[in-house]
Amino acid sequence: MNGFLGGVQAGYNFQSGVMVYGVESDFLWSGIKGRTGCFVVLNCTNDTKWIADITGRVGVTVGDRGLVYIKGGAAWADSSIGINQSFAVTSNLGAGFAANGAADGRATKNIFGGTLGAGIEYAFLPGWSAKVEYDYFDFGRQDVKLPVSVVENTAIGDEPSTHFSWNVSRDSRSG
Repeated sequence: MNGFLGGVQAGYNFQSGVMVYGVESDFLWSGIKGRTGCFVVLNCTNDTKWIADITGRVGVTVGDRGLVYIKGGAAWADSSIGINQSFAVTSNLGAGFAANGAADGRATKNIFGGTLGAGIEYAFLPGWSAKVEYDYFDFGRQDVKLPVSVVENTAIGDEPSTHFSWNVSRDSRSG
C-alpha cells in the first residue's frame, strides 16, 4: 500500500518543570491504496479514505523551545476492500465459441484500533510549533462481509447467447 497522507492536528499541553503532558487529536485525509492478487485469479484492493486518533502524550523539554515526546491512544479509519476480475475467451474453431464475464465486490467499514508514536517538536512562536513525528497504527484483523457479483455470457456459433448472474457472499479479512 502507498499514497498520500495529510491532515490537521489540535491539542493542549501542560508543562511542569521539564516535563510536558498533553492531549491531542489528529484527522488525516488519505490517498493510501493497495492492490494485489488474491483467491488465485482475482485482484484485491484496499483503500483508506481517512484516519483519526486521540492520544495522550508525555515529553521532556530540550533547551528553551524543543520537546522530545512519546504518545499513545485510540485510532479510527475508514477502510474499503474489494475484489474484481474480468475475463474473455474466444475461439475461431468450427462453430465458434465466445465467453466473457466479470466478478466484482466492494465493502466499506469504519475500523477501530490503537496508535503509538514518538516525535520532536520546536516552538517557533508563542502558541505555535512544528514537529516531526512517527506514528504506528494497528487496526488488527477485521471481519468484513464482502458481497460479490459474478456475470457470465456464453455464445456458441449462431445460437443465442446465454447469460448467468449470481451473487456470492464471503467473509474476508482486512488489516
